[in-house]
Amino acid sequence: MGIETNESLKYAVTSRLGIKGVLVLRVKNGSAAAAAGLRGARVDSDGSFIAGDIISAINGKPVDNVATFLARLDDHRVGETVRISVLRDSGKIERNIVLKSE
Repeated sequence: MGIETNESLKYAVTSRLGIKGVLVLRVKNGSAAAAAGLRGARVDSDGSFIAGDIISAINGKPVDNVATFLARLDDHRVGETVRISVLRDSGKIERNIVLKSE
């Protein structure tokens, strides 16, 4: 899909926010995630950490850790479209992503 994540950091952010999902740390240029408009984490000008998108489901099936996220992706082939649920800025959005080999 073209994202980078970290299970320990994901846990710290999602537990603090009281939500479940996989935190997007970075989106790789030219990836399926970039084409879908996913956003990675960043550091604001004052040095504060701004969480990236949090993927909460793939095709309606919840993901709460990286292992589950990868297992859900493994259910699909390159070229298939999956619908992901993303938590962003206190709201929820849906994105279609065409899977690529990355």
